[in-house]
Amino acid sequence: MQNNLQDQSGIHLAAIDNRLRATVQGEYICLEPLSKSHAPAYFKQYHSTGIQEMTDLPILNSVSDVYKWIEEEAEIKNSYSYAIIFPVSGFAGFVNLIISEHAGFFTIWLGEKFQGLGLGAQTGRLICHHALQGGLSVIFTAAFITNH
Repeated sequence: MQNNLQDQSGIHLAAIDNRLRATVQGEYICLEPLSKSHAPAYFKQYHSTGIQEMTDLPILNSVSDVYKWIEEEAEIKNSYSYAIIFPVSGFAGFVNLIISEHAGFFTIWLGEKFQGLGLGAQTGRLICHHALQGGLSVIFTAAFITNH
C-alpha cells in the first residue's frame, strides 16, 4: 500500500512538473523559466538594492557566478525559477515556486526600479494562477513587513 501511494505521488508530481516548466503570460508581465540568458540582467538587478541581504540568496559576485547558480537551481527537484519580464524594460525580478505534493510556496524579489509599481502583487497572482492550473491546491508565501 505504501509503495502504491508513493507511486501515485510521483506520477502526480511528474504531471505538475511538466505543466510548470512553461512560460506564463500575464496581462502586464511574463514569467519565463529562468535560464542562462537572464544571467546578466539578473546580476545587475540583484546587486542594485541589496537583494542578496534581504533574501538570503547566495552571494553572486559575477555574471559567471549567476550562470553557475542558475544551472544549480535548474537541478533542484520540485523547484521552479522564473524571470519576471516587464514589457520594454525586460528583466524586472525573480520568482521561485517550490512544491511538495499538492502545496506550493513562492518567493519574489524585484529590482529597485520595479519596486512600488504593484508588480509583486501581479507576480503573486500570476504564479498562484499558474500553480493552481498546474495541479496544486494550496499556495503559500511570506513577506517582509516593509513590503507594500
